[in-house]
Amino acid sequence: MADKQENNNNQEEKLLLPLPKWKFWYVMIVLYVLYFLDFATRAVVSPMFPVLKAELGLSDAQLGWLSTIVLAMVGLLSIPLSYFIDRWRRGRMLSLMSIVWSVASFFSGLSVNFTQLLVTRGILGVGEASFNSGGQSLIMAMVKKARRATVTGLWTTATSLGMAFGMVIGGWVAVNMGWRMAFMVVAIPGIIFGILAWFMPDYKNRPKDQNGAAGSASMSFGSTMKAILTNKTAVALFISFGLLYYFLNTIVYWLPTYFNRYMGMDVTTAGSLTAVVMISALIGSPLGGWLGDLISRKNPANKMLLCWICVCLSIVCYVCAIIFNTWPLFFVVTFFSYMYIPAQHTASQEIVPFYLRASTYGVYIFCMFFLGGLWGPAVTGMVSDASNLQMGFWVNGGVAVLGSIGYFVTYKLFNKDYAKARKLEEGVTYESA
Repeated sequence: MADKQENNNNQEEKLLLPLPKWKFWYVMIVLYVLYFLDFATRAVVSPMFPVLKAELGLSDAQLGWLSTIVLAMVGLLSIPLSYFIDRWRRGRMLSLMSIVWSVASFFSGLSVNFTQLLVTRGILGVGEASFNSGGQSLIMAMVKKARRATVTGLWTTATSLGMAFGMVIGGWVAVNMGWRMAFMVVAIPGIIFGILAWFMPDYKNRPKDQNGAAGSASMSFGSTMKAILTNKTAVALFISFGLLYYFLNTIVYWLPTYFNRYMGMDVTTAGSLTAVVMISALIGSPLGGWLGDLISRKNPANKMLLCWICVCLSIVCYVCAIIFNTWPLFFVVTFFSYMYIPAQHTASQEIVPFYLRASTYGVYIFCMFFLGGLWGPAVTGMVSDASNLQMGFWVNGGVAVLGSIGYFVTYKLFNKDYAKARKLEEGVTYESA
C-alpha cells in the first residue's frame, strides 16, 4: 500500500510541461497580464452606471444586463471552447480570445445606444469564454502539486487588480474624458499581450496510452461530458460555486452604485473605494492559496474545509456591512471571498485526470455563471427596480447561504474522486507542443 501511494506521488510530481525558468516566467507574466485585462474590461462599465443612466436613459435592469451579457457569453461558450483547448494549443487560443475581447471593448466606446452596447459587451464575453480554462490548465502542467494552490492564488490576484483598475479607469475617465474613452483605454494592451500569448509553450495529449485506453485527444464530446458529470465531487463543487458567484458578482458590479445611493459618494469616489475593496484579494488570494496547499498535504479534502470557513466568515461580515452601512466591512467580505477561490480552482483540476482539465474547467465556468453569477447583476437590478437596491443586496446574501452548504458535500466526496483521477492517469502519455 505504501509503495502504491509512493508511486502515485511520484507520478503526480512528474510535470506535464517542465520549463526552464525564463520560459516559465514568460508564460506566467503573459497569463497574469491577460487575466488582469480580462477583468478590467469586464469591470470598467460598473462605475459608469450613473453616467450611462443619465446620458442614455437606461434603467437599472438594463445596466445590470450590460454586465450579465458578458457572463452569459462566457458561460455559453466555455464548454465547447474548453473542449477544443484540450485538443489544440492553449497559448494560441488565449491569443485569439484576448484580441477579440480587446477589439470588442474598443467598439463599446463607439456605441450610441443600449442595443449597440449590449452587442459589443456580448462579443467581449465571447473573447473571454475559455481564458480561465486554458490558463489554469497551463499552471497545473507547469507547477508541482505542493505549490499549485499558492501559484493559483498569486495568479488570481490579477482579477482583483484588474477589477480595481477597471473601476478607477471607468470612474475617473468617464468623468474627465467621457465614458467612451474608458472602454478604449483598456482595449489596446490586450492586443499587444494577445500577440505574445501566441508563442507560449504547451503540452499535447496523445490519442491513446500504452494500454490502448483513450486519452482526451480521442474522446468524443459526449464521452468527455459524461466523464465529468458523473464525477460527484465535481458536480457538488460546480453547484456551490455557481451560487456563491452570484453573491460575489453582485457585489463587484453593484457596489459602486450602492456607495453612490446609500453612502452619498460621487461617481469617482464610489469607483475608487470599490477598487480599494477589490484590492483585498491581493492579500486574500495568495493567503488562501498558501493555506490550501498547507492544510492539504496530508488530506487533499481539507481544501474544501477551508472554502466553507471562508464563505461563512464572508457572509457574516456582509450582513454586518449592510446593517451598519460601513464600507470597510465590504473590504473584509471580499477578502474572505477571494481566500477560498484558489483552493477551489485547484480542487476542480485535481479531481479529474490531467487530460480532462480544460474541459472540466469549462463546465466549471459554465456552472459558475448559469447557476448564479450570470443572474446576479441582472436580478439585483430587477429587485432594485421593484423595491430598492438594498433589498437586492439582502437577496444576494441569502443565495450565498445556500451556496455554502455544498462544501460539506465536496469535503466528504473529495478524496475518493481524487484517488480515482490519479488511477486514470496511469500510463497515459503526452508530449510538448
